Amino acid sequence: AASEAEQGAEDDDALAGLAAARHALVRALLGLPGEGEDDAGGGDDAADGDGLLTRLLEDSYGNYTVQCLIRHCKGEDRELVRQRLSAFGPRMQGRFSGRILTA
Repeated sequence: AASEAEQGAEDDDALAGLAAARHALVRALLGLPGEGEDDAGGGDDAADGDGLLTRLLEDSYGNYTVQCLIRHCKGEDRELVRQRLSAFGPRMQGRFSGRILTA
């Protein structure tokens, strides 16, 4: 019974690590600084992130990556993705990939 409790604690730690890694990946794909990081480059976070996100959305493989990001995000991360993509709605509406993302 003790080993089952230890295994459960290890599983919880592993899941917490995966959640943290997923959150960091979401922020990186959206062009946002990681938690606790400041913008060392001194640039505008939104402008830098928009440039990265624009490149992802305009590239067929990048667009698929964004679609997977939407599909697998949860909670706070999903809201971050929704907020960032909502700004691209008008620009992406005329494109096939934009219709998929904004649907």
